[in-house]
Amino acid sequence: AASMRERWNWVFPVVFSPANGQTLYAGSQHLWRSEDDGQSWEKISPDLTRADPETLGETGGAIRLDQDGPEVYGTIYTIAPSPIDEDLLWVGSDDGLVHLSRNGGKSWENVTPKDLPPHSRISLIDASAHAPGTAYLVAKRYEMGDRAPYVYLTKNFGKNWEKRVRGLAEDDFAHSIEEDPELPGLVYLGTERGVSVSFDEGVSWRSLSLNLPSTPVMGVEVRGDELAIATHGRSFYVLEGLPTLRQLANDGAPSGATLYPPNRAVLSAVTAQLNFFLPEAVDDARGVILDNEGNTVSQLFMRPQLGAGAHTVEWLLRYNGAVMFPGMILEAVPPFVGPEVIPGEYTARISAGGAVMEQAITVVQDPRKATLSLEDLTAQRDLALEVRDAISAANGTVLKIRKLRSEIEEDKVSAEALLTALSAVENRLYQTRNQSPKDKIAYPIQLNDRLSLLYNYLIFGHGAPTQPQRDVFSELQGELAEALAAFQEVMDGEYRQYQAQLTP
Repeated sequence: AASMRERWNWVFPVVFSPANGQTLYAGSQHLWRSEDDGQSWEKISPDLTRADPETLGETGGAIRLDQDGPEVYGTIYTIAPSPIDEDLLWVGSDDGLVHLSRNGGKSWENVTPKDLPPHSRISLIDASAHAPGTAYLVAKRYEMGDRAPYVYLTKNFGKNWEKRVRGLAEDDFAHSIEEDPELPGLVYLGTERGVSVSFDEGVSWRSLSLNLPSTPVMGVEVRGDELAIATHGRSFYVLEGLPTLRQLANDGAPSGATLYPPNRAVLSAVTAQLNFFLPEAVDDARGVILDNEGNTVSQLFMRPQLGAGAHTVEWLLRYNGAVMFPGMILEAVPPFVGPEVIPGEYTARISAGGAVMEQAITVVQDPRKATLSLEDLTAQRDLALEVRDAISAANGTVLKIRKLRSEIEEDKVSAEALLTALSAVENRLYQTRNQSPKDKIAYPIQLNDRLSLLYNYLIFGHGAPTQPQRDVFSELQGELAEALAAFQEVMDGEYRQYQAQLTP
């Protein structure tokens, strides 16, 4: 390595400036800057490593030389341009030095923590988005048999560093760190065995791994209301619901029933996670989603009996589905899934043990479908809701018929004419001979199945309804009106006659 003009680690850092989004940095033993998307490069630093001759020998050891770079030492390993001052640059090397420039690379200062052992690898520096002099640093020495975590914080441009490792296992060394861009002092740490969180600038840490397997977390990054992590060998993971952690960091542990602010939801992509806390067990919990006019959009699926502590319920960004009945077999996908809502503001309301908790939910459009207009999405939703309600009317009538039939059988009074009339209406609404979805081959699908097929086309696509879809619904509406009128005729005729038989 000593003979190389530039020493490049095979994972050398390449970083855009978050302050302007244009300037690009890369690190050998020097820091390089490009202002033209990498077409040309300017060296803006001296050697920012120890460049110890004992570490710059031939790579690969005594068995076989290796010119690919994984063992090239004395290199810049992390670059951290400040997100709020584009002239502020932090750099860490794989042999244990930290340098800072406050004038865009014109001059550099060695700001290495005084108690950091020599030749520690500076894995990552996170420049704060809240205060220019604040930065977090993680280093590791496991290759030297030292598996202790090294986590530091400075608030004065590296003049002083404080070690922050309380709550971390003695052998769980750190790989990555990031302060929450919205809330100072809330910090996420990737270690050899998972993820940790601190609510107090790293003074104390606690596990945030939840259901994450024990795995090295090499990268952590906050995007909006989500924490994304990159692991070694176990892919990417995303944790939703960071507003809950932010409120906990701000307010501390709750004393009473609390519904935390939910994440911003994205249609077809990110559901709304509702995290709430109950100080004691309840047996009457329920939840609803309301639109901005106070109308019920959806009931939340949650158990009424809940113990004391933290709970989570998910809203799938859909309205309630259609009324269903037991044993329903359709060719169409059963319509228990409701139409997707449109972008806008909604309210989550959870009632439990006498407490009523509310939080606003913002739902935004999937950026991959940005060409769809709100007008088109509204038209799709409105027709889907009309079809859903028509299905509910058909299925609700089937339920009424079956309840009447059950009551008649219990009364043990002759009612053949009434039962025949009710069955005739039921068979118009639903194919009662269905034993499987493929029975349509022998028995024609009936009204609720035909409505459900149209409904599936409406709720699983995106865009304004077509005119043929509107025409088909108009035709089915007419058939439904006739069937419901026939049911009412039975109730006004045969059913009244049946009731007269029961009168003493």
